[in-house]
Amino acid sequence: MGRENVAITKLMHVKERKNGNPHGGMYDCIKYIIDPEKTENYWIGGNAGTKTDQVYQNFMETKRDFQKLDGRQCYHFVISFRPGETDPVTAYNVAQEFCEKYLGNHYQYIFAVHTDHEHLHAHIVFNSVSIVDGIKYHYADGDWKKYIQPVTDSITAKYGLSPLVYEEKRKGMDYGAWLASKTKMGSLQEDIDYAIKHAATYQQFFRIMERKYKIRSGYSQKWQSEYLTFKNDKMPRGFRSYSLGKAYTVDAIKRRIAMKDFHPEKQLVNYYVPPVRKWTSNVSGSWKKKNGSYLTPYQKKYMYYYWQIKKSERKFSGGRGVQKTSRQAEEMLRCLRYIIREGIHGEEDLKGRRKQLRERKDYYEMQMKMTLPDSEMQEVKKVLTRYNYLIHYIETHNDDKVGTYENELDELEEKYPIDELMETEQRRRERNEETKEQLKRIKSEQMMLRKIRSNDKKRGIVL
Repeated sequence: MGRENVAITKLMHVKERKNGNPHGGMYDCIKYIIDPEKTENYWIGGNAGTKTDQVYQNFMETKRDFQKLDGRQCYHFVISFRPGETDPVTAYNVAQEFCEKYLGNHYQYIFAVHTDHEHLHAHIVFNSVSIVDGIKYHYADGDWKKYIQPVTDSITAKYGLSPLVYEEKRKGMDYGAWLASKTKMGSLQEDIDYAIKHAATYQQFFRIMERKYKIRSGYSQKWQSEYLTFKNDKMPRGFRSYSLGKAYTVDAIKRRIAMKDFHPEKQLVNYYVPPVRKWTSNVSGSWKKKNGSYLTPYQKKYMYYYWQIKKSERKFSGGRGVQKTSRQAEEMLRCLRYIIREGIHGEEDLKGRRKQLRERKDYYEMQMKMTLPDSEMQEVKKVLTRYNYLIHYIETHNDDKVGTYENELDELEEKYPIDELMETEQRRRERNEETKEQLKRIKSEQMMLRKIRSNDKKRGIVL
């Protein structure tokens, strides 16, 4: 279903102009919504007047009374109905009831129904400064669901209309365009990420990238490594893969393709393993579990040495001897449980496990490196810190700085893709936390393997 067939609400604000009349945007907005050709010079209402100059002067008088002339000037809501869903009278009543319930007598407003399109839509413009206490209105993320939607749902239900869907005005420039403008290679990085995600092999990665780029291979004597040069008609020059960051070298690309389907396995989680006492020794000397399964020869030796250490504890009545033997038994028990849990049958399995852990470690370390270059990351952190501070100040203060901070907030939202930057930063943090946890588990398992290797050498367990 297209957006034109959905009943929607748009929420926008009108900023202070930098040139000419600072309040000119508000004047033009009021003038636009009550245009006689759009409203038939009839479907207009509100508590601040019905003429452009009248409403504008009333808004300005409130701003002067509370000395709130700068910053955001007014807010503009648009309620659009499905084609043929309603008539001008009902649309007028919906707009009027919304203003009365949501804005009440706190804010001055004017609304108008436009009948010049197949789908009727109502425009509402209200002053950013409250006529009651001078507090400036501020829309925050989540306000639609928390405060506005309950009002619109009750009104549309009353008139038998479809619920209104909130369509937020997009903030800032496109994320890819911003990244490309900062790094001059952001779109190339995104294309490489896409190709890695959809390629099963390095050759397939090449074929995907060749759809958009001419690719040339080379070898860098300085870095002692292979590199790729990417170039297309939109690029002033070619970019070598190692210049894109550590996650985009040829070796890194190959590792990312090889490991991209890897997911943390349960082996890395220290889940419960049945205690050794559930195993019994039969007459033949093999070790058997009560459910009928057997230990391998390599695992039997660990079982044997564990019980030998446990028996030696009886020689001591207390003191350091018991403590030392107890620690040795506990360490042997942990090693035994590990090799049973992981199905390790001998030296070859241990070598394979060590190799597997090294590959996983390389993969997760590569994940940590997949982020913006340092200069861009510092800029992102600085912008988001400032943005969050401005939002918090505007929502919690009612002083002369609010208008100035609103202007700065608007500039940030125009210059940066704030929403995408916040989502990217959140995903980066979550990924890094998960990666750190996996690296911690891998390190712990590598330590276990070193202990097993040490035990094998010390006790001559070689299979």
